Amino acid sequence: MRRWILRTAALALLIVASPAAFAQTTQADKAAARALFDEGRKLASSGKHADACPKFEESQRLDPGVGTMFNLADCYEAMGKTASAWSMFLEAAARLKSEGAPAEKEQAARQRAAALEPRLSRLKIVVPDGAVVPGLLVSRDGSETKKGSWGTAIPVDPGQHVIEASAPGKKPWRQAIDVAKDGANASVTIPVLEEGKGTAPVAPAARADRAQPKKTEDKKGLHARDGLFLTLRVGGGGVTDKLKYQGVIPADGQATGGSGAFEIAGGWGLKPGIILGLAVHIEQVANPKVTLGGIQVDQKIGTLGLIGPTALWFFKPEGGLHVAATFGAANISVNDKSDNTRDNTATGAGGSVGIGYDFWVGDKWTVGGMGRFLAARLNDSSANMNHTWTSGAILLTGTYN
Repeated sequence: MRRWILRTAALALLIVASPAAFAQTTQADKAAARALFDEGRKLASSGKHADACPKFEESQRLDPGVGTMFNLADCYEAMGKTASAWSMFLEAAARLKSEGAPAEKEQAARQRAAALEPRLSRLKIVVPDGAVVPGLLVSRDGSETKKGSWGTAIPVDPGQHVIEASAPGKKPWRQAIDVAKDGANASVTIPVLEEGKGTAPVAPAARADRAQPKKTEDKKGLHARDGLFLTLRVGGGGVTDKLKYQGVIPADGQATGGSGAFEIAGGWGLKPGIILGLAVHIEQVANPKVTLGGIQVDQKIGTLGLIGPTALWFFKPEGGLHVAATFGAANISVNDKSDNTRDNTATGAGGSVGIGYDFWVGDKWTVGGMGRFLAARLNDSSANMNHTWTSGAILLTGTYN
């Protein structure tokens, strides 16, 4: 809502300047610019931004104006061209300042630019010393990239970009790379150009996602952890269930044993590398050693279930090392081994934390492992028994994302 209010107020402040002249233009150009601007406004208000942007661009070319720039920037933002929108808002702010316009108009444009900064995707072109030769020309999307820009992450619009390098007596080199949206960081390294002449074909587009590591283009299927997320974990470990009997003769005890663990979680990426969703944990001890008041009691099969909201955070948004946490309602059912009928049930709350690592085995699939700790406090009112369940497990993981 705050963003919508800011956008509406900013447009109201600047629309009166559309399209104010920056330079001398003919009356015919001004008339054409006005018609294009009005048509662009109608298209934008109908949500047809792909059609509106060219109208604003041509209006700006014919009769440059701050209002046209602001509407064009707004159109770029709606289309996801964050770098173009950010640059245009800043250019409009600078023009307003130079013309002595009211401070609130300049501030409106700068606020819109500032709001875009966290979403800017960036592309860094790295030129190693060994690749620098006399006459080397590096370009991005047909525009020369000067030496001063080498090694610097430059804001770019999300989508495919073509990087080229050429030099006298060398074979030209080209690489297409896809830069993801919402803060992606992509990097392309210019290789040592081969001797000879000719035209190099455009290499297949490399995938460049959020917080991209070096040479991501060589890693098949690597992409950011966002969108739909489903994971399955299976494994085993050990359980200790501290018992506290509060009946006629209070007594303490515990149940210990090896456990099998099964977990399933699903969620959605709020932003690259941060997943929120719902998880279910099931853990079973098949042959526990149970003592109460120093006396060994009949062996039982104990099963714990935990269900609740879960969160995953990846140290690098494209995956790899990550932590997971789940908190929610817990339940323990204790079954008699002789006939496998449920004997007692305890309810309460618990949580788990884990640290894991996964790696990509396909465009949407990863496998890996996790070490997980779980704890829960539960009460069985019918048996006057309190449980403090703790466990550790090593899990194998498979994830669809």
